[in-house]
Amino acid sequence: MSVKRESYLQILPIELVHRIFDYLNVETIVFSIRSLCKWFYSIANAYDCYKLDFRYMSKSDLLLMVRIIDPKNVISLILSDEKKSRNQIRFFLSHLRIDQFIRLRSLTLIDVKYEDLDEFQQHIMKYSLTTFSISPRYNGIDNIRLLSSIISCSDLRKFEFKGYDYILNGIKWPKSCRLEHMTICYEFNWRTFYSILNHLPHLRTLTNPITNYLFPNVTELTLMIDKQWPIDSIEHLSTILNLSNLQTLHLNFQCECKFAVNLDVEIDTLFKRACNLRSVQINCNDSERMKLITLNAICLKLPRHIKHLDTDITYVNDAKLILEGAEHLSNVTFRHSDASPRYMTSKIQYDDRITDDCDDRLMVIYTEKLFNDLLFSSNFKFYDDYSIPKVKNLDEYIDKYLCIDPLQIFGFPSNADIIYLIN
Repeated sequence: MSVKRESYLQILPIELVHRIFDYLNVETIVFSIRSLCKWFYSIANAYDCYKLDFRYMSKSDLLLMVRIIDPKNVISLILSDEKKSRNQIRFFLSHLRIDQFIRLRSLTLIDVKYEDLDEFQQHIMKYSLTTFSISPRYNGIDNIRLLSSIISCSDLRKFEFKGYDYILNGIKWPKSCRLEHMTICYEFNWRTFYSILNHLPHLRTLTNPITNYLFPNVTELTLMIDKQWPIDSIEHLSTILNLSNLQTLHLNFQCECKFAVNLDVEIDTLFKRACNLRSVQINCNDSERMKLITLNAICLKLPRHIKHLDTDITYVNDAKLILEGAEHLSNVTFRHSDASPRYMTSKIQYDDRITDDCDDRLMVIYTEKLFNDLLFSSNFKFYDDYSIPKVKNLDEYIDKYLCIDPLQIFGFPSNADIIYLIN
C-alpha cells in the first residue's frame, strides 16, 4: 500500500502560499515551483501579484513568461533598452497588448525611446498606476508633453526620473498633483528644487541618490537660532552638507525660539545622520525656557558616540540628571549664569549633600572650576586667610572638607547645618 506524501506547503492556506510567493523571483515560481505538481500549477496560475523584471531575461524567456502568466495578474513591470537588452521594449510591445495589463501598479522604463513611451502613455492613463520610473534615451522636448500627461494620473504617488533638469522644469504639473515620493537621479540645481516643492503640496520625500553636497567636508558647525526653528530644518541641512563628517556642533539659541515641530524629533534625526559627532555645545543666552527645552530634547538624549558636552543649566540637579544618563561622556562643562562656581560647589555640599557617585562627579567638576591646580599651592588662601588642610589630592579634599572646613568660606552662615536639618 503506497502512502501519499504532501509537501508542508500543500497543507497551508492558498492565501499564505501566495504571500510566500511575494518574496520569490518570478523565474522560481514559473519555471520551478509551478512544474512540481498539479496543485502548485493551479496555485501559480492563480497568483495575481507577479512582478516582471525583463532586464536580464532573453527574448525567448520573455515570450515564454508572458505566455504562461496572465497579464491581468501582473502588478509590476520593468523593461529596458540598455546595451544588454537592446530593443527589448519594442519587442515586448510587438508581441503583447499592453492594454491587457489592467492591474499594473508599477512601471519602469529604462533607456526608453520616444515612440515607445508614446505608446505606453496612451494606455497608462487607463491604469491605476501608483509608481512610475523612467530614464529616456533622448531628452527631447517631446518627452515633456508625455511626462506631463503621465504625471497627471490621479493615482500616481511615486515618480522616479533620470534625465536632465530642463525636462522636469518644463513639465506642466497638474494643480491637484498627488505625488508623495520623488527620486531624481541626476545633479539638479536649486531652481529645480524650489520648482518641485512649489508644485507638489503632498510631497513627503525628495531623494537624490547622487547628491553633491555644497559643503561635503564640514567637521565643525555653528547654528545661530533666532526666533523660530523651521520644520524639517535638519532634513534640509542634510542636503547642503554631509552630516556624517560632522564632529563638533554649536547650538546658539539667541532668544526664546518657537518650534514648528517637536525639537526631540529634529535632534533625533540629527544624531542619526551625524554618526561621527563627538562634541556638542549649547548656549541658551540666559533663557530659562530654552535651558529646559534643550535639557530634555538634547542633553538627556545624547547617543553614545558623543563624548563632550558644554551646556547651560538652571539647577544643580539638571547636571546630576545629565551625568546619570550619559556615563559615556568623557568631558562635561556646565554653565550657570546666576551663580559662581564657589556658590555651585557649596550648594552641592551643603544643600543637596553628597550622597552618591554622581554627587562626587559634580563636586570634582565644580571644585576644579573653582580651585584648579592652585589648590595645592602653599600660598593658596581661602576666605579670611583660611589655609587648605594638608591633603594628597583633590578627591581627598572633596571627601574631607565637609567635616573640616568652616561653612563661611562658601558664603554660608556658621549655623547652616542646623538650618538645613530643621528645614
